Amino acid sequence: MTKHKSEEAVKCYLLKIPVSVHKKLVDISVKERRSLGEQIIYILEKSLGKAA
Repeated sequence: MTKHKSEEAVKCYLLKIPVSVHKKLVDISVKERRSLGEQIIYILEKSLGKAA
């Protein structure tokens, strides 16, 4: 995952997701040794990279 530079702007969001999706994300993040937030960012960056 890309680590953000301290001078890079960062946005904060409140994310509401179904409990079933949350459970899947938690399971994956534990398996891959990431925090839940890092896992969500990793998946978003991976998806955006494929779309580019």
